[in-house]
Amino acid sequence: MVEHAQREIESLGEAGIFTYIDDFGTGYSSIQNLAALSVEGVKLDRAFAMAPVGSVMARMLHHAVEMIHCSGRVMVVEGIETAERLHELFQMRPGIDYVQGYHISRPLSIQAFADFIVSRDAMEKPLELAA
Repeated sequence: MVEHAQREIESLGEAGIFTYIDDFGTGYSSIQNLAALSVEGVKLDRAFAMAPVGSVMARMLHHAVEMIHCSGRVMVVEGIETAERLHELFQMRPGIDYVQGYHISRPLSIQAFADFIVSRDAMEKPLELAA
């Protein structure tokens, strides 16, 4: 199964399409797949991002970030729902590459997304400081 997935990932890569492992840290998104597949990056499951401070999942977040960085992959942390959590993630070392979640934006149509990008480009403040 991993061999078939790798062939598909390579075909997509030849077409200029990046592939990410989604929901990393849950279900079938394993460390073994991270090592075996030549994916561009990883989307870390929202369970890590919104875990209560001091919980096992919150402590594991730091290890997951280190592991993903060691693999040389790009990382997206999904499920960012509060300004506080966004700020905490931007303080982490090693750093987070990208984030997504309702704090940044609800799902958008293509036109609304284009408008969102234009409005973000017009702002002088970085996203993490915007209210």
